[in-house]
Amino acid sequence: QNVLICGNDTHGKIRDSEHILKRSIAYDGTHFLRRILETEEYAGKVDYNFYEIVDGKKETILDYIDKILNDENLMIVYDKEELEDFIDMIEDSEGKRGSELK
Repeated sequence: QNVLICGNDTHGKIRDSEHILKRSIAYDGTHFLRRILETEEYAGKVDYNFYEIVDGKKETILDYIDKILNDENLMIVYDKEELEDFIDMIEDSEGKRGSELK
């Protein structure tokens, strides 16, 4: 799952190439990620600490969600409370930000 990178087919979304869970947020809002986070069969099987190097730094899904939350233009299309809930759920699943990884 750490190598599931979607290519250049963004149609004006956040960036040209990114991990499938990040891309799912860009395309589907929070539907797909919610299903992953709330389905027991995926519990403990998803590594939320995958990262990509973005602007010279490790970027995990938590960093990605933080970027969305801190961008007024992006927040027009997202539900702030739901994204904040995802942060809590991912952190509860041992998810970290890139700066916290070795």
